[in-house]
Amino acid sequence: MKNYLLTLICVFALQCAFGQLQVRLTGPQAEYLASNATTNSDGSKSVNLFQENSKVKFSSGSNATGTIEASISWDNLLGSKSDNPSVQKNVYLMDMDFYIPQLERNRKVWVYLPPDYETSTKRYPVIYMQDGQNLFNEKTSFSGEWKVDETMNALFNAGDYGAIIVAVENGGWRRLDEYSPWYNNQLEAGGEGKEYGEFIVKTLKPYIDATYRSLPNREYTGLIGSSMGGLISHYVAMEYQEVFSKVGVLSPSFWFSKEAYTHTTSKGKRGNLKYYTIAGQGEGNEMLSGLNKMVDMLGTMGHGSESIRKIIHPDGKHSESYWAREFGNAYKWLFADLNLENTPTAEVKTLNDLKVKIDDSYSKLWIKHLKNVEGAQINITSEDGKYIKKFSIEGEGPIDISGVTAGKNIVNVVLQDRVIHTESIMVSR
Repeated sequence: MKNYLLTLICVFALQCAFGQLQVRLTGPQAEYLASNATTNSDGSKSVNLFQENSKVKFSSGSNATGTIEASISWDNLLGSKSDNPSVQKNVYLMDMDFYIPQLERNRKVWVYLPPDYETSTKRYPVIYMQDGQNLFNEKTSFSGEWKVDETMNALFNAGDYGAIIVAVENGGWRRLDEYSPWYNNQLEAGGEGKEYGEFIVKTLKPYIDATYRSLPNREYTGLIGSSMGGLISHYVAMEYQEVFSKVGVLSPSFWFSKEAYTHTTSKGKRGNLKYYTIAGQGEGNEMLSGLNKMVDMLGTMGHGSESIRKIIHPDGKHSESYWAREFGNAYKWLFADLNLENTPTAEVKTLNDLKVKIDDSYSKLWIKHLKNVEGAQINITSEDGKYIKKFSIEGEGPIDISGVTAGKNIVNVVLQDRVIHTESIMVSR
């Protein structure tokens, strides 16, 4: 679990043996702490900031003041996982502020790893899910959690191979904007879904494939979402059929824009697709008619009945509890056809398999297996660190290195401001 340093917007009074300390905090943690602070009788705010084994250093004296630096994990803010049983131990906060360059904003991203991830060398299918704050944690959910981690762990214990779940939290008041590529004039919302989809495919997925032991090919990659999250999951699956082969669309908000239908037909069928969709009779005629229309449309496009599963539940309601109940069935149906035990993982190339290659004239450089990654950068430094040359790269290259100094050089592949591969090369002139 990643730790974060709290430094100098929110001010809290901390009582200690030497007096009172005023501590100023900034960052996303401060917003959470402010919302959970208690008001004292004198009007001041206080919060239980430090957990067991935390250390605080300051000078003595009745009027002691200073700066407290604390390394505090997300467990410190939401309570340890032992105190918060709704979050399983194999759920991790991957990043508090994962940058979305397409929308110029940041977002919290969670990752669920299978129970045997740390003790095996297996690679796993990956499911990208929307509304991440509703999937694992009852405390952060809107109206109850999906229990994705409990469900996946139970399936694993019953013999399932396992999968990585990447959960992107929604943007709050920006949720309608990000979850639809089309603008709804009546609601005055939508229109950023195209950029959000590009973020999933061109920024987040390359990073996940570089960081975790994923199976990156389309037959192992899926999307799942509900309501507006179902709409954007459907859109991304149709737009990027070369990337995704499985999509779970739960209680989808196709009503938000009629362009969802025209976009689907315009993209056509470019590959086999497993499509799982549900809705409840209690969700209204508009929901049901929209879902039926989309399923019929997919059928006319060549997606046979064996690749589409539609279920209308008499008791289904537009709620987290309904989607939580049905998530396991969606997962099992979407991934049932994969013979993962015999997957030739050694032949699956990911960003972990990057390899630098240069031509005989030492003028061009390729990064093998980098694929079509948006935003990747190559930094080349001389061995003594006195020379640096930066290149932006999309795909494997090549890039012109004719200006790189002779001798031993260090090549760093950088993605999302993180070095994902380092290799030394010898350049002769």
